[in-house]
Amino acid sequence: MSITRTRWWRVALLFIMGITWGLQFSLLKFAAHAGYSEIGVLTLSMIGVAVIFITITWRTNAWFRPTPGQIAFFFISGTLGYLGPLGLTLFIAPNVAAGLLAIIVSMTPVFTVTIALGLRTEPVSPMRIAGIFVGAVAAMLVLTSQSGIDLSDVSPWAALAFVIPVVYAADNIYVAACWPKTLDAVQVMTAVVILSAILLTPIYIHSGDFIPLFEPWGIGQWSVLLFVLTTAVESYLYFDITRRYGAVFASLGGFISVFAGIMWGMALFGERHSALLWSAVPVMFLAIYLVTFSKREPREPQSEATDP
Repeated sequence: MSITRTRWWRVALLFIMGITWGLQFSLLKFAAHAGYSEIGVLTLSMIGVAVIFITITWRTNAWFRPTPGQIAFFFISGTLGYLGPLGLTLFIAPNVAAGLLAIIVSMTPVFTVTIALGLRTEPVSPMRIAGIFVGAVAAMLVLTSQSGIDLSDVSPWAALAFVIPVVYAADNIYVAACWPKTLDAVQVMTAVVILSAILLTPIYIHSGDFIPLFEPWGIGQWSVLLFVLTTAVESYLYFDITRRYGAVFASLGGFISVFAGIMWGMALFGERHSALLWSAVPVMFLAIYLVTFSKREPREPQSEATDP
């Protein structure tokens, strides 16, 4: 595959990841409005995603025996990438508009490039740094367009929500820097979600706050099921993009998720936004272009020949 086609393939994968990630904010809001507890949604989601990836691993005969170092990687990645940020998102979602929550989480790339520069975990060219901060400008344009949101009512929750992108950024850097070299994205994803499900299930059982699965389903149960499916897609793409192209590039999915989250919020909750929001769209595309087509290529652990 030519370099130009490979770059566009990266962008396509990034958009799929960002769109599914943006939908998750609305799905979590539906689950919260149905009265489901944070621990219930998080546990069932991890169990559901684990079932999906165990099935894939079984069908592809990709079983492996993890080393102690790999188990530590799975635990840290699961905590930073799932248990921490998803738990916070579930806790905060009922108190913050879906669009605003997507905007805050979209700051992940800014924190990612800051950590990458500080720790020098991967090459970051001036053009890529510019792209990240152009993306931040796009997100800020969106934020200032939120005329329908009373920021004075949600500011304490919004402040707490900023912990989410910080944790995601730490996970981006950790996964890119410490990826187990002998494993692929499906194997890592399978191990991470199994470990997360094992850690969460006793807490879920002890809480006694069970989500009703054996009665006629309503919007709450369907939102949890869709959350499981979108998490499976988004998480696999996250691991694969991070492994192939580095943490900074993968973190751009946060900028895409903000627009996707707003569009899903408009479609599902009737949220409305000013025309200023749409001025941010070309700015976001400029950010993606600067990071994707910079002279210094994103880090590639494997040959381009492994791409589809």
